[in-house]
Amino acid sequence: MIIGSVHVGDKSMYPLPKNITKFLEQSSGLIIEADVRSSEGVVYPVSSILSKDVLDKTQRQLLVNIAKDLGMAEAQLLNAPPWTAALTIQLALVNKLGYVSDKGVDMHLI
Repeated sequence: MIIGSVHVGDKSMYPLPKNITKFLEQSSGLIIEADVRSSEGVVYPVSSILSKDVLDKTQRQLLVNIAKDLGMAEAQLLNAPPWTAALTIQLALVNKLGYVSDKGVDMHLI
């Protein structure tokens, strides 16, 4: 059986359905895309493109407003590569809905 995991969750997701836990107990292994328990040794590529460099004045102000709405320092988004800013916003919004990474299925299984 091949299944995917959800990287964020809440306590209502557990325990996992019995058919999944039974299969996992009988399986010979678990393959994960990354060990998310620690970020030690993780190195991201250096980016020369920052969000503030590719957004016009109106877009920058929208990003500043988003940062304020999420309780973040605007520099955290403006001085990050666009992909990092996007993921940071997504995770913050998911967290506001009550889902957190330490309740993700991958964290539960490893």
